[in-house]
Amino acid sequence: MVSHSATIPLDGEGRAAGMKPGCSPLCAGDPLPKWVFADLRTDHAGEVGATCIYRGVLQFARDPALRAFAEHHLATEQKHLGLIAAWLPAAKHSRLLPLWRLAGFLTGALPALFGAKAVYATIEAVETFVNRHYEDQIRALAPHPDLSDLRQTLLDCQADEVAHRDEAAAAQGNTQSGWVLRSWCATVGAGSKGAVALHVANALRLDYVVAQIASHLGRDTANAQNGLNGLRILDVGCGGGLMSEALARLGAHVVGVDASPGNVAAARLHAESQNIMVDYRLGEPTEVLSPQEHFDVVLALEVVEHVSDVSAFLATSAARLAPGGMLFVSTIDRTLKSFIVAIVGAEYLLRVLPRGTHQWSMFVRPEELSAALAPSDLQIRDLRGMRYVPLLHRASWCKDTTVNYIATFSHT
Repeated sequence: MVSHSATIPLDGEGRAAGMKPGCSPLCAGDPLPKWVFADLRTDHAGEVGATCIYRGVLQFARDPALRAFAEHHLATEQKHLGLIAAWLPAAKHSRLLPLWRLAGFLTGALPALFGAKAVYATIEAVETFVNRHYEDQIRALAPHPDLSDLRQTLLDCQADEVAHRDEAAAAQGNTQSGWVLRSWCATVGAGSKGAVALHVANALRLDYVVAQIASHLGRDTANAQNGLNGLRILDVGCGGGLMSEALARLGAHVVGVDASPGNVAAARLHAESQNIMVDYRLGEPTEVLSPQEHFDVVLALEVVEHVSDVSAFLATSAARLAPGGMLFVSTIDRTLKSFIVAIVGAEYLLRVLPRGTHQWSMFVRPEELSAALAPSDLQIRDLRGMRYVPLLHRASWCKDTTVNYIATFSHT
């Protein structure tokens, strides 16, 4: 058993030195519960992002006191990363770590360009969220005495994060922040919530997509390097490339299409920085895809609720499928429950999403998806709902499709 108070040396794959691959600091062959792994994966990704925040600060900060602050806190976050990595096998690390590194670096670098006060305010906002995040996990672990060492590890990490928050608050003094800085900090706080929610939900969707591909197309996706080698995948509404990059890492040839210049520019920049080959294209599918281009898999994830003509959009997406191909659609059902959860709850109460992200009237019912795709000879092969618990930062599949859901279609 690893002592929760020790600084744990790591090998090149993020395991505690001397541990066997695939083992955690619990008893050998005694795996952690799935819900614990899910939380630890988020913790690990968050600590990776935290180290990058301070690297971003150090890249641009020139004030000696600020640099000393960042260097000290970077060392602490590296210690936290080692502690969390010791509990989490490298194989279970998030596939989205490159994006956490980029987001963390920008969160530190941008305020550093404007001076020490902006950095201190940013750190206070981030650590306020992190404290609450750890508190939720610590509370969930309390009824499980067999996980007391893990709980103590999180308590130790939380104590450091609270100290970081208080130190950052004290460094700002009693001066009143301007509205720009207050707005930035509010954005950082909301972004921290959103990052956790996005990470948890996207990781769940990615595992689902890969499993469905393996089942339908007969792929060995256990091979993390080329399990999707040779497959052509179209990601419509790819955004910043979260799913596109993850699938490209598995060997697929991915074309990502998005109408937002900012999204495509960010996705290209990040893919290049990670030496990942993704063919990002700016515009609508009808404009940037040639008539002869067809794909084994087409993704339309969290996009149909933002288009004005759902039937036309889905017909265009279906037309890009090669024979035997698969279409994945994830969206939000148009129900009273979805209005309460996805708009009132997520946008106004918990502020996981910016206000105005969704319009309830544009949500799409599962039967409307099926009806729109029937003329393309596509039938639903799997339908399941997604449940996200904000206070616990957990997502799971469920039978209830009245809020978030994902559907898989294939040719009849």
